[in-house]
Amino acid sequence: MKKVFVIIACVLVVLLPTIFMVGYHFYSGSESAKKLSDIEKMVLKADGITLECDKESEALKIFSGLHGEEEKNRPTALTVLPEEALSYERYEATYLDAYGVEHSYVYYLSSDSNSCYFTDAEQRVYKIASESAGAFLDSDFSEAVYAEAKAPVVSFGGKSLVPYTLDWHYKTAGGQLKTASCSYADRDEKTFVEGFNAIFSLDSSVKPDEVQVVIREQDTNYQIYAGGMENLSEISIEGSKNVYVDLTAYWKQSDAKGYYGEAKYYFSGRMFGTPAFSLSKSFARCGEVLILSAYNVVDPNEIQFTSEPELGYTPQFYKVGESWQALIPLKMDLVDSETAYTLRLTSSTATDILLLTVSPFADKGEIPYSFENAELLYTDEILKDLNAKMMKVLTADSAFSFAGGKFVLPAAKNYVSDTSNYSFGMRVRIVELNKTYIAYDNMYCATTGGQGMNVEGKITEVHAAFDGKVVFVGEHIYTGRMVIVDHGSGLMTWYTNLSSDIAVSVGDSVTAGQFLSHAADGGLNSSFNFNFHVGASVYGVPVELQKLIENGLIAENRLS
Repeated sequence: MKKVFVIIACVLVVLLPTIFMVGYHFYSGSESAKKLSDIEKMVLKADGITLECDKESEALKIFSGLHGEEEKNRPTALTVLPEEALSYERYEATYLDAYGVEHSYVYYLSSDSNSCYFTDAEQRVYKIASESAGAFLDSDFSEAVYAEAKAPVVSFGGKSLVPYTLDWHYKTAGGQLKTASCSYADRDEKTFVEGFNAIFSLDSSVKPDEVQVVIREQDTNYQIYAGGMENLSEISIEGSKNVYVDLTAYWKQSDAKGYYGEAKYYFSGRMFGTPAFSLSKSFARCGEVLILSAYNVVDPNEIQFTSEPELGYTPQFYKVGESWQALIPLKMDLVDSETAYTLRLTSSTATDILLLTVSPFADKGEIPYSFENAELLYTDEILKDLNAKMMKVLTADSAFSFAGGKFVLPAAKNYVSDTSNYSFGMRVRIVELNKTYIAYDNMYCATTGGQGMNVEGKITEVHAAFDGKVVFVGEHIYTGRMVIVDHGSGLMTWYTNLSSDIAVSVGDSVTAGQFLSHAADGGLNSSFNFNFHVGASVYGVPVELQKLIENGLIAENRLS
């Protein structure tokens, strides 16, 4: 019997440590350890960085102090982690005790010591005592919590610029000033900005009090400018240059701000001169088309356009060489008497003022149509249908810019009616009744015979008035067969009452004077009349074709 007891005692001596460790592991696996005084090591993960700390490290003391050593001293667990805490800085800490057992905690920390939380291994949520949170917030480990501690990033030309040198300081919740350990960019990393103006502005995550700028030509290293951003208007260059730009930004120290410092940024790019604008003419009458040119503009979408009085039209810019151009149609009923307009255009921080005088349109256009056809076709329902279909084509963006130049007669000169008929106007005359009908809403020029040029002749050939691309070939009960040609920048011409021998298709390129079709009856035309009608519009706004034939449309470069 004694021998049996000896054997049992030996077995217990051998197995007790194992039993103890198994029990401890079972105990510690089911809940967080009650006490962390025996912690030997901590692995901390935050913002993609992993830090290993021993028991004597400041980091371990700071983070273990966030929840205290004794679980029994903690407040009651919360039901759920507050939603706002999900946006806080997140720290994951894994503690390893003397027995090799891991204890995992997650901390949700903000710059407000009264709004910090942690979760233990069982996902129980606790609020961190404000005193403990305050100790953390004044430590060197709290930098990620403060937005003011992050390196100020400058955005320019769609690119984010990180400083290549930085002396940056921020204030903790306890009022301590600390130097930020921000990462810097490599000075040799040449961020290239495709295009920007000599007068430019910066977007910064923290607005600087002062910015000094040095601009040098890339080819010659010649210094174009050195000074403050407020004096960039002093820069005078022609066209564009490839340059290097150094920026030094200063944030002054004050009690009202939680940061101060100095940062240097660098980029290269293509710099344009100060933005400027011009009109093809400063005196015009209703029905004409103007060319608005923009020089030294990088992005036309940033151009702000206003007019006083209101022109009722927003320019659509197209690239033409080194400039941007937009066609501006002056609506036929824009003014009743001579009116002075002030156009204000702003790009970057530069503003240009252009003056325009517009006189009213005096002519009246009449086109004879048969009473029989007019009675059937000149109805609101048909006109609305025509407008809906044709405005979809006429208001579409062009795939290319208008090249400029003179238009040609769309038919042999001896077939073109006299001035009283092809003058630009708003009237359609029904010959049998000698009665004038006003166009429907003045929306679509083909609905108003007088808003284009009337051509008579049974065998008349119809020619393209200018170079362009065919964007529509079709038929409508009101207009008969029709072709629409896009000349670029939203300027289109349309040809109605055509024969079945139309020689072009959608997508075809045409040149000025190229044969399109013959005149024919159809639509409002009758078999005795054989008129065909041609007109022009800019983004659906009717314009006077005769002026384009007589004078052409060419931009004037005031900067040349």
